Amino acid sequence: MVKGNFKVSRRGFLKLGSVSVAGMVIGICLPSNTYSKSRSEISAFGFSPNVWLVIEENDQVSLFLGKSEMGQGVITALPMLVAEELEVDLARVRVKMATSDSRYGNQYTGGSRSIRENWLVLRKAGAAGRLMLIAAAAEIWSVSPDTCYAEHGVVVHRQSQQRLRYGELVAIAIKQPVPDTIPLKPPEDFRIIGKHAARLDIPDKVSGRAKFGMDIILPGMLIATIAHPPIFGGKVKSYDAKRALSVKGVRHVMTIASGVVVVADGYWQARQGLKRLQIQWYPGEYPETNTASMFNKYVELAENPGEVVHEKGTQSAVEAGTTNEIKAAYQLPYQNHTTMETMNCTAHVHDNGCDIWAPTQHPEGARNAAADYVYGKIQKTLEKVYSRFTGNIYPNIVVHKTYLGCGFGRRLEHDFVIEAVQVSKKLGVPIKLIWSREEDMQHGHYRPGTYNKLHAVLDKKGLPLNWVHQIVGPVRGLAVDGAANIPYSIPYHRVESTVLKTGIPIGSWRSTGGSLNTFVIESFIDEIAAVKNVDPYHFRKKLLNSKPRHMNVLTAVAKAARWGKVLPENNFQGIALYEARNSIVAQVAEISVSGKGKIKIHKVVCAIDCGTVVNHEIVKSQLEGGIIFGLSAAVKHEITFKSGHVVESNFDDFPIVSMPEAPKIEVVFVSVERAPGGVGEVAVPPVAPAIANAIFAATGKRIRKLPMSLQAIV
Repeated sequence: MVKGNFKVSRRGFLKLGSVSVAGMVIGICLPSNTYSKSRSEISAFGFSPNVWLVIEENDQVSLFLGKSEMGQGVITALPMLVAEELEVDLARVRVKMATSDSRYGNQYTGGSRSIRENWLVLRKAGAAGRLMLIAAAAEIWSVSPDTCYAEHGVVVHRQSQQRLRYGELVAIAIKQPVPDTIPLKPPEDFRIIGKHAARLDIPDKVSGRAKFGMDIILPGMLIATIAHPPIFGGKVKSYDAKRALSVKGVRHVMTIASGVVVVADGYWQARQGLKRLQIQWYPGEYPETNTASMFNKYVELAENPGEVVHEKGTQSAVEAGTTNEIKAAYQLPYQNHTTMETMNCTAHVHDNGCDIWAPTQHPEGARNAAADYVYGKIQKTLEKVYSRFTGNIYPNIVVHKTYLGCGFGRRLEHDFVIEAVQVSKKLGVPIKLIWSREEDMQHGHYRPGTYNKLHAVLDKKGLPLNWVHQIVGPVRGLAVDGAANIPYSIPYHRVESTVLKTGIPIGSWRSTGGSLNTFVIESFIDEIAAVKNVDPYHFRKKLLNSKPRHMNVLTAVAKAARWGKVLPENNFQGIALYEARNSIVAQVAEISVSGKGKIKIHKVVCAIDCGTVVNHEIVKSQLEGGIIFGLSAAVKHEITFKSGHVVESNFDDFPIVSMPEAPKIEVVFVSVERAPGGVGEVAVPPVAPAIANAIFAATGKRIRKLPMSLQAIV
């Protein structure tokens, strides 16, 4: 096979592999600084291979997918980009999961990056293949390539109407030079992008053929489960291994760095053995962690200025105590990811290295984390030296991606992978480690809880001149994310951060800091509008004069929601706006209030400008899912702490929105011809403030603390 690369010499192209008539392989590249210097003819251009497109003699097209499929639809949307430019029907494209091999480059799946990062890369890969196939046909017919075109997997000569299938052209196409210039289709010529395409993963998921992490079965495999210290930072003091080993099917009991593991023939036996261990724990570093005392400390810390992390403009002077000032404080809780599939990993450490099967959002990170336990210090050093010459770090550790039963950022962490590797190395057999729901709930990497103080100075028209936002929480980065880039035109804007170390593990949570700060910002904007009794929709428009994209989205959602029109009796609306990942989202929530003050959420209208939409149904599903995800966090659940441990343990005390409770959701696309923006996270942040603002419209009461209760709000 020949592996090619964009803007690489003929000699460099041929050096990548040997010629074979079985098929042609086209390297798809992304900017990277991680690849080997030994591939100088490629790296001189600043590119490195990321994924591979394969065209076979039987007309089959295979795409090795570098991104993880966790329900967001990349296994369909990314092949659509290739099929569009390659001029093949989507049904011809077979998707294969790439392993953690370094030649596939960065496979990190998070931050709504998959389409954004691959929009041009995959299209160019398909277009390069099409041009090479056309050149091959032209060579066979002894005509100019300009007289030929491709359609539906066939190259056609315009004048003679001679036709050759792609499979018939492979042997000649692999000898063609990779084009230096790769023109792409104009949007008006798209026949796949932007059109309806059924999801390619649904048949396998419905039939059960799809392999999630939980589905992996290997010869000689044992099942493990784990108990972690209930208090953050705790250690094992003692346990009764004999009681666990008395359970039929239990094979081993052991301690690893993170807890106590029971290994058995099956998960049920492992769980029963775990229950009998009677584990005693040493307390951790933060045994006094309690929700109430933590937030009381947040409030106390907020009395003093924080570190300035963002400042823009010139502050306007104001006399203290005048009516031109408005202040408010908001509190947001910790949240867990609660993926439907709990953390799990299958690992086999063997003489030749290690194989890992994991539902992970970051296979390279999982591979690198595993290396700390697979290799000794000397061997690990040698592996790093070897990688400098080959471009492939830890080639003997291979992460095989499975489908993910949700991600939401939790599977960017590698704790569950490390645990499976440790157990497998100790026992020398394949190990599938499964966390129980309780362990998953109480030992996550949580979205931080924060306390927020806001202070605005208004001009005579009620428009903000100064905006100061102080955030108190356990980390700086996630808390500040989304607070520094408010969309509104305000002459002076400052964000301060105060950090209190709590010992609670923190991680990325769907939409990261946006889910925290958008509630604060969009609620406070409504509060400012109310000072002068201005309609909150029109008030936002006044602050968006220099933001036409935002204005268009806000106008679209107001129109679709019939903002300002007569609503059914006791129905009220609230509005919110959010920008991230090169997308803009606005939402209007419609609620009603019963005579007893009970709130019912009837409808959420969501308008989005996300640039070119590759697959409308996938985007619509992502927005709907994001709204339900954000709604659950807004009105249903929170993570709380008592005596150093997490209180919530399952869905009975961490409930999610049920189907009868879910509102009607309407999605409106604001059509814009530009590169796609992210959609997986952007619908989460606006839903909480939209509902809270609707509640104020209905009751005159401000919601400044989440989760909000929908019972007896009046």
